Amino acid sequence: MTHFFRQIKIQTLPILYRRQREEIISRKSVEGMLRILTLSAMILCILSELFYIQKKTEVTPYISLVMLGLQAIGYSIPLITGAEALFEKLKSNAEDIKFSVLSQSRWSEVFDYIVKLLVLIAFLLTLRLCQKVWKSRIRLLTKSPLEPWRVPSDKRVLAISPAIHAIGFFWLC
Repeated sequence: MTHFFRQIKIQTLPILYRRQREEIISRKSVEGMLRILTLSAMILCILSELFYIQKKTEVTPYISLVMLGLQAIGYSIPLITGAEALFEKLKSNAEDIKFSVLSQSRWSEVFDYIVKLLVLIAFLLTLRLCQKVWKSRIRLLTKSPLEPWRVPSDKRVLAISPAIHAIGFFWLC
């Protein structure tokens, strides 16, 4: 004898008290400030590298284009998809309600726009660095066409880098 029951859908909604709301908003503000500080530090590092290769032009062809490409991809993904879109599937319904409360906050919107602007600046600076490395490699090839071995190859970097990223990915999962 088998018994069948109809499917019941239960949905719970959290009750957000004033203290919880203030805590969520302050946590989101701290996260936004840390993202801005981190991106500002990255922009300063890229600018420092650009100024360094301007002074020391002989080291420019030896910068890895694969690593710069990975860095550019890392900056472009949040610009294309939105950083929060990557974690959209991981959020529960209750978290969506918490963040809907946060979306009303003006500071949250300001932080998001500043972060997007800084990511765009970092992406463009990385592309500029790639352009300078590419041009310096072409210049090195035209200087010594009989010695193509002087131009560095990124084949080993291209072979090893995906393996390291895959190991890191599986280790984190």
